[in-house]
Amino acid sequence: IEFILLAVCVFEAGSLYQKLALGRFPYPTFYLFAAFGLAAMFVVSSGFARDYSIKRLLNPKEQLRSLFLHWNSAYSLFVFALFMTHATDFYSRGSILVQYGAGLTVVLIMRLLLGAAVARGLEAGTLEGKNIAVVGAAGMVNDAIRRLHNEGQGVKIASAIVLTAAAPRPSEGRPDDNAAEAEREETAAAIEAIQRIAQRRSLDDIVITCPWWATDRIQQLVEGLSTIPATIHLAPNNTSPMMRDPHPARIGRR
Repeated sequence: IEFILLAVCVFEAGSLYQKLALGRFPYPTFYLFAAFGLAAMFVVSSGFARDYSIKRLLNPKEQLRSLFLHWNSAYSLFVFALFMTHATDFYSRGSILVQYGAGLTVVLIMRLLLGAAVARGLEAGTLEGKNIAVVGAAGMVNDAIRRLHNEGQGVKIASAIVLTAAAPRPSEGRPDDNAAEAEREETAAAIEAIQRIAQRRSLDDIVITCPWWATDRIQQLVEGLSTIPATIHLAPNNTSPMMRDPHPARIGRR
């Protein structure tokens, strides 16, 4: 929809300017193909940047930043192509300016309306976010779920598994063999539980939220859950001020 509306708007803006300024509209076919070419460049670049994802649509600030970036980039390439092909010999400079403003206005309105529609759809239940399973240490699972919900993506927590058994930290001296074995058994049980859930319903993401020093547990979880066709995220410890995104690292097939 955005592609068609943008192309039509750019074409009509150029047509209107030519008719008002010159009293005629020469080379309408070229203007039409140019408008569709510009719209294609913008929409494709926006798609590769995931501007149409639920997360990006619900983040107006990031959406506007990305929109201006890709619109200016596409339009710069568009104008460069006109100059290189000597199309500016007949392609009005005034049309270029008018089409820039008209196109930018259309995509701004479209993105704002699309974001509002997505937000209403999530609230009404007509749109569904991702199905996510969260597994991790006590105290970190709830924090990860809270941050996921705060992102406003309409996520559904399919499972939340809290791991209570924990071996001593490496810095605390010699490891306790019994505690380490209890940790491995609990982790294996959590992996089996998530695998059973994945058999009943599709999982989009799996979030592992453990302290970074728990490398053995993280490795066991990653290896055991890698058979599930879902993206695995390593969530950072919330105590780190530099790590506030619940999924900075991705390990998975998607």
